Amino acid sequence: MEITAGGRDNQDYIHMKKEIIKRWGSFLAVDDYATNYSNESALYYISPGLIKLDISLICGIDKDKNRQTILKNIVSAATKNHIAVLAEGIETEEELKVVIAGGVQYVQGFFIAKPSFEITPIPQSVTAAIAAARHHSM
Repeated sequence: MEITAGGRDNQDYIHMKKEIIKRWGSFLAVDDYATNYSNESALYYISPGLIKLDISLICGIDKDKNRQTILKNIVSAATKNHIAVLAEGIETEEELKVVIAGGVQYVQGFFIAKPSFEITPIPQSVTAAIAAARHHSM
């Protein structure tokens, strides 16, 4: 189940969602992280199993050292709290390389695969780019 990073106003409602999700054996995901007023306190307050980094942080990250630093700080805080990180909006191989080097575990975006109602294999060129990026980040 997802909640948006800015949607933290009602503590009782979020607590109720967390309890229901625990009973289902699932976890909470925070969508649109790194937008609006989201910050590291959301990681402690919401205790999600996954945060999804918004495209506004990812788009052009390969050319922006400040956003690369923000990415690394978010991933570091998430990792310390056993929270997985997904980067949304990967549109180029260069962005893919930067987010993987920054420690992001999951990726999605047009570079990976176009939206589809059918299950389609990821192109070999993309899987090769992911493998190469992971190899270089180690």
